[in-house]
Amino acid sequence: MKQPFVRFLILTWVAASSCTRQQEQPAQQFSYPSPRYPGYVRPPKTVDDVLPNARQAVRLNWGRTPLGQVNPGERVLIFTSGKAYEEPNFIVLKALVKAFEERNIDAVFVLPAPIADVVRLTDSFGYRGYTSEKGYMEAVRWVEGWPDPMESLQWLRQRNPQLYQRFYPNGSMLENGRRTRVVTEEEGGQVGGQSSREVGYVKISPSILEELKTNPHFTTWTGDTRDFLEKYPREFHAVFFGSGGGRGNPYRYGVHGRKILGNFIFEAYPEIMSRVALFPGDIWRLVEERTIEPLAWVEEVRFNDPEGSDLKFTVTEEVAKMWAEGSYLPAHLFMFPHGMSTIRPSPMYPRLTRWLPPVVPDADGVIASTRNHTGVFPRMEVRFENSRVKEVRGGGEVGDVIRAFLDHPRLGTVVYPYHEKEAGYWYLYEGALGTNPKAFLRFDELMNGWQASERDHAGVIHWALGVGIYSDQPGKDGTRDKFFKENNVPRGHGFHMHNLLGTYRVRIRATDRWLTLIEKGRLTALDNPEVRALASRYGNPDQILQDEFVPDYPGINSPGDYQKDYAQNPWKHLVKVMKEVEEGAYPYLIR
Repeated sequence: MKQPFVRFLILTWVAASSCTRQQEQPAQQFSYPSPRYPGYVRPPKTVDDVLPNARQAVRLNWGRTPLGQVNPGERVLIFTSGKAYEEPNFIVLKALVKAFEERNIDAVFVLPAPIADVVRLTDSFGYRGYTSEKGYMEAVRWVEGWPDPMESLQWLRQRNPQLYQRFYPNGSMLENGRRTRVVTEEEGGQVGGQSSREVGYVKISPSILEELKTNPHFTTWTGDTRDFLEKYPREFHAVFFGSGGGRGNPYRYGVHGRKILGNFIFEAYPEIMSRVALFPGDIWRLVEERTIEPLAWVEEVRFNDPEGSDLKFTVTEEVAKMWAEGSYLPAHLFMFPHGMSTIRPSPMYPRLTRWLPPVVPDADGVIASTRNHTGVFPRMEVRFENSRVKEVRGGGEVGDVIRAFLDHPRLGTVVYPYHEKEAGYWYLYEGALGTNPKAFLRFDELMNGWQASERDHAGVIHWALGVGIYSDQPGKDGTRDKFFKENNVPRGHGFHMHNLLGTYRVRIRATDRWLTLIEKGRLTALDNPEVRALASRYGNPDQILQDEFVPDYPGINSPGDYQKDYAQNPWKHLVKVMKEVEEGAYPYLIR
């Protein structure tokens, strides 16, 4: 069964762009792994369809959503987006309730409150009103995310009037400094049977509305998550919410911070109906431990990938020890030390025992990419000197936004709290590593302007630019909030860049010994003898540790020319892949 709205948009885009299948070139040879994509994921029709995987999910004790860390006899609160109201996804929630009950756990799902029989999706990660063709929308949200966005918008209009006009035609998209999310008839057509005037809303079925009234495992809310937790009348022991982030939760949520055990990635059926939740937690943890094991002894790192990335950095002995302590966020390992800083200890960080100050290594070189958390964009190169952004080439509108703000006077001189040695904003900030070999690029996300799942795949690194202050140093509470009240600068990092086929090598201090942690997109810990031995307890280790997803890059690991068939317009190629997967004609499907 295909998703009608996904299929409609794919076919419409293909027809509009006259996309045709190119003649394959069998003679091409590739040194990178062949593409792969899971061809077995189907929407559930009943709770029983989901229950076997749901039982595994509520026992999973590792990763972004370690539901297995909730103990029998406890109550867990799980927040969802409006996407949970869609019929297949609500079936997933009901199956999880039943699986939790089998473990003697009271699960309460907290959904956005509907208006009559309609719920808005646009303001959540569930639906954004555009497809991932508009990867530049991540840059737009960065512009709008300043404490006073009117200043950043005015700067953009001054520096690049054509780009501003592209984002905000005739200024009609501005509302109190925020972009009003609107999909025109030309852009949207129909989505899920609704006209584009209604895009961003979903009509809730009568059976789900009745379930909300009668089933105590479902409730609704409006407003801030923290307010809900503080006002909730019953005792609760664990909380899950969001599809990413969480570094600031112990700081932002006060007494409830330590109850937040992770994100919730299972609200959409493709995640739980795949093999993501079936990857055993003890194997997952061992893979991560073997990956970060050398970090305390690392002196030098080199990273490259076939899209043109070539980066190196060194760390002092003191920084390496801090890195080893702060790198461990399950399913999101910090492979560049800057991103791990200013985080307070919490259950989400199994090794962190203290607040760590910012550290910025001396990274030099280039990161090249065509993908971010929102979608895709023309190939972009970002060049660094001593971790500072020095030049940006290409990238379409994403690159244009960075170039427009590179010489913003305040972003060049502002000193963020605890960054006394590094003035300015434009630094390499994050280099985070996914670790689950079963995670994959979800097409439902692509059609909704969100591309988060591929970053969770083992071996995928996503980089980001900027500075992040997630909590104050103990004893200096209020410093962060006071700084942002007094300084109109970005609150955190942005401009993510995904590398899916990279090679990441580390040199052990005072030696010439190099260890390869990622090789051509493959997380090498998956092939560690100890990991394979543990996997053999569950079955065939080749199958258990197999990558379910490998990206498709023409000219790199599939027929075609990288520049002509992909780099200039990645969306066109992704649409072709989506169409072939939908039709069962994609030559790299796994079952």
